[in-house]
Amino acid sequence: MKCMEFRQRKRAMVVIAVVFALLMRMFFFAGTETKAATPVGGVSLTVEYNTGGPTAAITQTKYRYYVDEAAGTMDDSVIITMPAEREISLSEGQILTAWQLTDPISMDIVFLAPGDTYTLNWDALLEGRDSGEVTMNINAIIREYSVADFVWGDDYNTYYITNYDSVKDISIASYGESGFTITAPGEAKIERHEFLYWRLLNSDYMEVATAGANTTFMSSDGEEYLALYDSYENLTIEAVGIPVASIRFYPEEYDMSTVLDTVYVTKETDDNGTKALAVQMADAPADGPDSLFLTWFEQINYTYVQPGTTVVYDLDDMQDGYSEWPALSSGYEASVFGTWVDVAMEFGDVEVKGYESKAEIERQENYFTLNAPGNAMADGYYLKEWKVTLGGTDYQVTPEGTVCDSSGTPLQLDYKTYAGETITFVAEWEPLLTATVEYYASQSDYMQGIVAWSDTHTQEGGTDSLMIQMPSAGNSSRYFLRWTCVQQKGHFFEEEQIEFYWEYLETVDYTLQMVAETADIIVEMNDNGEADVVEESEFEIVRYETYFDVMIPERMPGRTGYTFAGWSAQTNIGEREVFEPGSTWSLDYDGHEETYLTFVANWVADPTPTPTPTNTPTPTNTPVPTVTPSPTPTGTPIPTPTPTPDPVMVYEGDNYLWDGEKYQFSGGTWMIEGDATVYEGWIEFYVPSYGYYYIKGGE
Repeated sequence: MKCMEFRQRKRAMVVIAVVFALLMRMFFFAGTETKAATPVGGVSLTVEYNTGGPTAAITQTKYRYYVDEAAGTMDDSVIITMPAEREISLSEGQILTAWQLTDPISMDIVFLAPGDTYTLNWDALLEGRDSGEVTMNINAIIREYSVADFVWGDDYNTYYITNYDSVKDISIASYGESGFTITAPGEAKIERHEFLYWRLLNSDYMEVATAGANTTFMSSDGEEYLALYDSYENLTIEAVGIPVASIRFYPEEYDMSTVLDTVYVTKETDDNGTKALAVQMADAPADGPDSLFLTWFEQINYTYVQPGTTVVYDLDDMQDGYSEWPALSSGYEASVFGTWVDVAMEFGDVEVKGYESKAEIERQENYFTLNAPGNAMADGYYLKEWKVTLGGTDYQVTPEGTVCDSSGTPLQLDYKTYAGETITFVAEWEPLLTATVEYYASQSDYMQGIVAWSDTHTQEGGTDSLMIQMPSAGNSSRYFLRWTCVQQKGHFFEEEQIEFYWEYLETVDYTLQMVAETADIIVEMNDNGEADVVEESEFEIVRYETYFDVMIPERMPGRTGYTFAGWSAQTNIGEREVFEPGSTWSLDYDGHEETYLTFVANWVADPTPTPTPTNTPTPTNTPVPTVTPSPTPTGTPIPTPTPTPDPVMVYEGDNYLWDGEKYQFSGGTWMIEGDATVYEGWIEFYVPSYGYYYIKGGE
């Protein structure tokens, strides 16, 4: 493996050597572009660079080359490249602005930037000389620069640059034929001032150009400023700034030990030329465990200022007569102090657990409103409200509610009045109420004091009412109608949610008694003949608050040879009615603890159809046979059948009675048409299925 790798490397090296040789040949012998490998003897230019500094003189020698060795064609010109700034050593505070040379042919003085090139003609350079060797001197133009140690203080004083280390950022941006442009340093760090720009001064200490940090100096006409090579032996650059006001925020009035925040602001000029400071108040500090932050108090105008708001101070109006303002405008400090109110809470004799809430304030421009602490919890009690005394007046407020006056308007509290004061909230406790709900299976059980089961409910803190879910009656032997509350006379049904208000439960431990109203509702179906039977289960009972409905089934029973004519209801409560299928019978709850419902089917016989007579065909002329008369029979003749009367409805006055229906005379003497019998009152009578009967009242 190693032998194979060696052979591969050797082969690659050979290929590289061949390619390199071909490239070199192409370079030196590509027609007129190829130069001879050796210069022409005795034809040279020596260039000496005078750096004027710690760096020794730099010497370059240029030779005249053959361009085409075979033809003997020579170079026409020589190109000289100016050394870059990095190729020479400069002292701190120096900058290479240009190279100065004297053209050996025209004797003109020329300035070149580092890295620029200069071209001379060989023939003109050597013309008239005895020797082919020429020496040329090029001098470095080095400028001293400095950064001013003061700032322009606008209409006030001047202050010094501090912690500034960017003077080496000054650089030559570009060069012209007679001068160069200058790039300013980075942003200056000026104590108690905001940096604006740099300015460039001439020898008379007059401003000739300005520049922002790391930008090119611009003249007053808006063009890049061109510094001449033969001027400004020393560059003077000054930083320009304006005073900055540092507004320091302290936690409490006259407490200078801790600075919560510092805001730096500069003056602004409005359209009218008025100088002003726009100061944004710092955000509110976090409330302490026993105190609430109200607002900031600034000692310039002696006013209360809300956090986050911007306050504009007019310098022209405020400078005179206020000792703070000259210092403020010169970059010194002004102070803003926090205003607080202490909060105390009293809980009485109960033990409060896990309580961390506190009061809160809502700050307005000239006043604040106060919100009570949250809901405190204690075993066996609930917090009904907080009581707070403000200005000698007691106020009651719900947990987390806003303290209001008698009209319900939030109370407006003055900052100055309550700054540094203590506001105390006193908890008003109420015992938690307990309600026991007892359930009785029936009225008789209630009369005997037999409780089927009971539930106990405890009031939750601050709730106004008790919600109770009505259960199922749980007694299948009787039909459940509804629940009745003994104390409040309310009626409720199964699975109905009801609400009781604690303020109406008169004692701490209260008992609500729920009695189940039930009834023995027995439904019996009498088909009154051999018919298909409607079952009792097909009846439906719907309960309402004061009555219940018996829903008659819609299905009609059937009987061969008869037509169904409704249900006759016979009950133990003295009611006689006839109901059609699908109708409703409504009964009040009262007096129906035992209700027997018997529904008898009413039938009307279908009429017997009369047969249609058959036509006797007319006989043809057939010989009439001789008939031998038969002897007359002896015996009983067959009677003619009596026609069956149609079924009719029997009625008494306006009361229609169905056939088969039971009827009872209510007293007096009665007769039935077609019957000579005189009937005394209080007898029962069943209407026959056939015949016409009209019941008349007797004398």
